[in-house]
Amino acid sequence: GRAFTAADTVGAAPVAIVNEALATRFWPGRSPVGQQLRLGAPADNAPIVTVVGVVSSMRRSAMHDTLVARAYVPFAQHPNRSLTPVVRGRATTAAASRDLQAAVLRADPALMVERIRTVEDEAAQFVAPVRLVTTLLAAFGMTGVLLAALGVFGTMSYVVSTREREMAVRSALGANRRDLVRLVLGNGLAVTTIGLAVGGIAAVLASRALTSYLFGVSPTDPATLGIVEIGVSLVAMLACYHPARLASRVDPMTILRRE
Repeated sequence: GRAFTAADTVGAAPVAIVNEALATRFWPGRSPVGQQLRLGAPADNAPIVTVVGVVSSMRRSAMHDTLVARAYVPFAQHPNRSLTPVVRGRATTAAASRDLQAAVLRADPALMVERIRTVEDEAAQFVAPVRLVTTLLAAFGMTGVLLAALGVFGTMSYVVSTREREMAVRSALGANRRDLVRLVLGNGLAVTTIGLAVGGIAAVLASRALTSYLFGVSPTDPATLGIVEIGVSLVAMLACYHPARLASRVDPMTILRRE
C-alpha cells in the first residue's frame, strides 16, 4: 500500500491505513488494500473509508502482550478539536516548551498550548498504578521472607537445643566436636531441603496469580527462587551451627548432670 499524502484532504476519497492485527482479523489471507472499512457501528452512521496501506502492529507499551487492531486516518479528513503533537527537542525541557509555544503562536495566535509534559512524565503516570501494586507486593514478599527466615532460625535453634543430651552422650562415647556439628548440620540440611522443595512448588503455583503485575521477569524466575532458597538455607545452617557449636564445647558431664 501507501502512506498518507497531501492529496488526502477534505473533499478527497476518505482513506485509512490499518495495522497487521486488523488486516489479519478482517481479511485473513487477503490483501486489505482497496477494501472498504466502516469506522464504527452501522447504527452510528459511521464513515466508510478505503484501506490504502498496511503497517506493522505495535503494542501500547512493552508491558502489554496483546496486539490491538487499529486503523489510522489522515487528520485533514478527520480533524479533531484536540491535538497532541510529540516534539523532540535538543535543549532543556523548559527551553523546548517555550520554543514549542512560540512556534504554535506563530502558526495561529488563537491556538492554546496546555499540559506540556515529557515522555518520561507520561510513562511514569502510565505505570504508576502498576508500580504501586508491585511495590506493595514486593514489600509483602520481603516481609514474608524475613518472617520465614526468623521462623526457620528460631525453630532450628530450638530443635538443636533439645538435642544437647544426645550430643553429650555421643561426646562421652567418643564423638568429637566436628562429628557433632556435622551431624546436626546434616540433619538440618535434610529438613531444610524438604521444606524448600515443598515451598518452591507452592511458590511456583501461587506466583502465577501475579503474572499481570510482572514485567521483564517470569513468575517462575529461577534467579529469584534461587536467591530465596539459598538465603533460607543459609539461615537454617546458621541456626543449626551456632547451638551445635556451643553444645559441643560444653563438658558432657555438665549436661548429663542436669537430668
